Amino acid sequence: MADAIRIPAPDPTTEEVRIVRWLKEKGQPVSANEPLFEIETDKGVMEVESFAEGVVLAILAEVDQTVPVSKVVAIVGQEGEDFSALLE
Repeated sequence: MADAIRIPAPDPTTEEVRIVRWLKEKGQPVSANEPLFEIETDKGVMEVESFAEGVVLAILAEVDQTVPVSKVVAIVGQEGEDFSALLE
């Protein structure tokens, strides 16, 4: 089962963040608790770790894009897995 990776809420007042850098690319393996991307808030830059293990199946946000907290920005699962239901 593919997992949707969402933007975490760095603090209760943050509503959106900017994607600074992807540390993994589509098709690369990722382990649970491994840094996946970096975000910037008004308080600084922080790494966001993957909670899932598998392969990066999709990256749904671009570097420098501003995205709301809880938005799905990546899908992690098994190679070739159908994740279309997570995009609805």
